[in-house]
Amino acid sequence: MKVSGTIVYLEASSEKIYGNIKYDTSRPLLNGVFDKLKRIEELLNERKPLYESCADITINTDNNNIEDTAEEIISLTRKGFFNEENQIDKRSEH
Repeated sequence: MKVSGTIVYLEASSEKIYGNIKYDTSRPLLNGVFDKLKRIEELLNERKPLYESCADITINTDNNNIEDTAEEIISLTRKGFFNEENQIDKRSEH
């Protein structure tokens, strides 16, 4: 993935994820699960280290709506946090 460009990890708590997808029936790993919040927590615990290790930048989305998150990414781009090769400038960690 890193060869293709900058990786932005949109971090969210299990509660935020649950709130966003609790009625979504297109999630195979959650279909038929009684306690979806618990399953989301389990999946996050398994996957978070990988997400963090792959990310060039992490943006916490717990208190943001979609528009706020998009604006934060755009703002980082405008401020020059990404260089010409579409990689994050590591000196400018957010």
